[in-house]
Amino acid sequence: MARDGYYTEYTLTRNVFEDHDRVRENVHTFRSNDDLREVLEDMTYFLNGCSFQYVTDLESVQEKV
Repeated sequence: MARDGYYTEYTLTRNVFEDHDRVRENVHTFRSNDDLREVLEDMTYFLNGCSFQYVTDLESVQEKV
């Protein structure tokens, strides 16, 4: 998590519409010190409807330029 006062804050918003009227809004805000695994876990949590589902074996692979 945040250390030495340095962190990035992310806010994800999901709006659900029915007949063009917004019926539900989900907002998920989290902080990270740019640890990719932590960011992916929080984004997965949000994409799973803000319900707990454990994420395993995430591996970041960066292409060589």
